[in-house]
Amino acid sequence: MGGSVVRAAFAIVALAAAPAMARADAAEAVILRVEYDPPTFYPGQAALAYATLDPGTASWGEAVLAVVPGREDGAAGGAEGDDEAGPPEVEVLSARLERRGGQPVLIVRFVPWSAGRGRIPGMELGGLAVPGLRFDCASALTSLSPPVPMPQLEPPGLRLRLYLAGGVVLVALLVGLAAAFRAAPWIGAIKARWAAARNRREFDDILDSIGSLKPETAAWAALCAAVRRFVGIRTGVDWSAMTASEIALSPEGPVPGPTRDAAAAILSSGDAARFAGLADASLADAVVAARAVADRLDEAGRAP
Repeated sequence: MGGSVVRAAFAIVALAAAPAMARADAAEAVILRVEYDPPTFYPGQAALAYATLDPGTASWGEAVLAVVPGREDGAAGGAEGDDEAGPPEVEVLSARLERRGGQPVLIVRFVPWSAGRGRIPGMELGGLAVPGLRFDCASALTSLSPPVPMPQLEPPGLRLRLYLAGGVVLVALLVGLAAAFRAAPWIGAIKARWAAARNRREFDDILDSIGSLKPETAAWAALCAAVRRFVGIRTGVDWSAMTASEIALSPEGPVPGPTRDAAAAILSSGDAARFAGLADASLADAVVAARAVADRLDEAGRAP
């Protein structure tokens, strides 16, 4: 067991002395290209650097170097108990020099501890002095995908309430349309009664103003025109181009017989007064007869 301890101690001493012995005759190597695995790495993530070297005419050999974690400038960490020494920006875990395709390739396993541009410290092994390797460490924040907007949450039962509300509106619309169709005749009857009442008021206003018209022939002309217009609006029969005798001989139709005869008598008296100066009745009696004609037409319009 004592021999094993002695051999282990000798190996450690030899390993520690190897860099010092190689540094005296190490040749400066030229870096041809550097590749990283993975190509993109982040702080705290272990990565591998593959540096293809050009040794020139110097002799070299494969070697493995266990290094002490150092800072970006390649200096070793602070001594034990040194409170001012901070954590390394680049921690080198291992390094080895291999022969690939007849060329030396330096393989360094390292861990960057900060984002941005960094540098692996230079080192000597296998008879070659390799300068520091530059790298770019990506930020972990840039690797995060932007937040995806989430759809707005629906209150519980919202769709059911919307469907019910839409159904209520649709039913109300259908009921309203049905009521409008059913009420259309009633509304038309109301409009007809309003129009008849307005027509009767206009007719009465004309009859009230006839007594003040001068000369009397003008009053008779206004009375005859008012009677023709009133009967035409109420019954739909156009008497504007008919003489009194033609009206008296016309079929009863929408104008009841007694009403037709009374209106024809008024028109006949008006024609006699205007064109012959001889009237069958006085102007006042003709106004009273015209009101009676209007009353009978009103009663006929109110009858079912």
